Amino acid sequence: MILNKHAKANPVGGFTLLELVIGMLIFVSLAIMAVAGYRAFSERRNSSLLISELKSQLRLVRSKAMSGEKPSTGCTELSGYRVLNNETSHSLSYAAVCNGEIESSREIVLTTPFESIEITDKDYFEYYAIDGSTGGTDSVISIVEDGETTQIKVLSSGEVQDN
Repeated sequence: MILNKHAKANPVGGFTLLELVIGMLIFVSLAIMAVAGYRAFSERRNSSLLISELKSQLRLVRSKAMSGEKPSTGCTELSGYRVLNNETSHSLSYAAVCNGEIESSREIVLTTPFESIEITDKDYFEYYAIDGSTGGTDSVISIVEDGETTQIKVLSSGEVQDN
């Protein structure tokens, strides 16, 4: 057997350029899918946190009504607290109802506004002082966020129903 004097006696193994390119394409594709999946998860999580935050704020307003907490503006007779729909800012606000008049309202501050929010069949509902009820009617708050509609139900007893 004649050996070529330029041939190596112990060839070094390795990958061809084509194998390296295919490997990189697979890696990049998996990385893109992971980033897209994380982004979708993050958006769903943020939406869920906003809904929880809104429910918490509604429970706080009910608590103020039940405790009879009056604003410091000279309110002598508290009827309750009214939750109002702000269509322009896509948010809710609340105001004390004192002496038959609505006091200045405070916006229910959320970290980011919703795409759309509305109270079904009306622009507001009211938590009555002492018992915290809404006066015998259920209210539904419809929220649109990232193209999905979520509803929060406020029962006539004033309880905010978890979905």
